[in-house]
Amino acid sequence: MIRSVILAALFVLPGLAQAADGLAWKWAPEQSRRYVLNSQTQVSEVFWIRAQDNLDRRILEWQLNIITTCTGVEPLGKSAYTVSCSIDDLAIAARPTNGDEDRVIDILNEYDEKITGARIVLKFGTDGRFETIDLEDVKHNRSNDRTRQIQEIMRLLLIRAYAGLEVILPKGGADKGKPWKVSDPEIMGFPSLKGTAGGLAVTASVTREQGSKVVIETGGEGTRGPAIYDQRDQIRNMWDMRMFSKVTFDMEKGELVKSEMLAEGTITPSSKLASAGTVPPYVQAVNVQDLALDAEYAPLPPNAVIGVPPADAPDEAAPSDKDAEEPAPE
Repeated sequence: MIRSVILAALFVLPGLAQAADGLAWKWAPEQSRRYVLNSQTQVSEVFWIRAQDNLDRRILEWQLNIITTCTGVEPLGKSAYTVSCSIDDLAIAARPTNGDEDRVIDILNEYDEKITGARIVLKFGTDGRFETIDLEDVKHNRSNDRTRQIQEIMRLLLIRAYAGLEVILPKGGADKGKPWKVSDPEIMGFPSLKGTAGGLAVTASVTREQGSKVVIETGGEGTRGPAIYDQRDQIRNMWDMRMFSKVTFDMEKGELVKSEMLAEGTITPSSKLASAGTVPPYVQAVNVQDLALDAEYAPLPPNAVIGVPPADAPDEAAPSDKDAEEPAPE
């Protein structure tokens, strides 16, 4: 499980802003960059994963290690670019709910086989904002509704890792020595088939500059949750969210060097899930490091099931099936 108490120590107020000019991503056709993505997600509600052959399991946490190469494809007007990120290597670990431990590894291995070699395709603004995130070229031996549902589940898992590549910069590439507003960063999203709803107040600022590289710190808070509504047309479950990120960005090359991001949410008292008792926080942590295109790297470890508890152990947060987001119907 994610040690949220330790991770919470990363939440600090950004330092003093420094003026910088040249804060913009730069892409060119066929230009490639490679990154190592390490992400860890803990959910308050169970998350359903599905295999092709009528196998469904519930998980409470997953970890992704990804080697990805992102290549510029084509400009989209003057302020956006299509970027295609190949998934070169992948390792998945997941923690199931009690009673769902068997065959989880089979689902993870199926996902690994389908995803490795596939692509995440981003519509990427020059200010670093992700406008769309699609999963393409997934390996399938059949095409039906369940196949499409599985691909969407895999996309939701992967987004939690690729959120670490989103560095939202000021419009025009100049901060004028002041913080700038950051609208709806992906790190504050939820892995939900229904999308994410709610408000945020997030700002970013340059806190250090050395040569062509700057450190950008982003922090903020808000209340949001999956866009699942109750009979009164209100969102069923909401979390009080806060986030912090620290990014090193190369202004001369127009690229991310490394990033650390953390988002954490506590269920609000009025949420339906709060009636279940003690509810673990929603936590999303991502680390990104650039990797030279010609660098050798060790193969990632095998897929794994995290900390399978004894069969008679109580559910940690008692996230009942009634409060879980059900898998899409076939």
